[in-house]
Amino acid sequence: RSLGSSNDFISFKLDIDSPDIEMLIAMQLLEDIELLSLVDEFFFELHFRCEIMTSCGWGKRVPYESHGLLLDRPHVLKYFIELRQRGVRAHIW
Repeated sequence: RSLGSSNDFISFKLDIDSPDIEMLIAMQLLEDIELLSLVDEFFFELHFRCEIMTSCGWGKRVPYESHGLLLDRPHVLKYFIELRQRGVRAHIW
């Protein structure tokens, strides 16, 4: 917040391979209106329960839920849609 303002273009990439910490930060972005207003574009390697994550080694390391978000495809996509509806270009990979 101290490094940027709403006049700046702020792109935020979240990829620290620690799902619990990542989800805490990601949910804070959605819930904190002031913080959300600063971010223009959000890139997030969200670890969720799907065949891709299972086959590339995450498997059972991904919980079913984290910080109020069910980590299945429909709920994860809903999270990104909500960010986009609030004006953030949000991308998952």
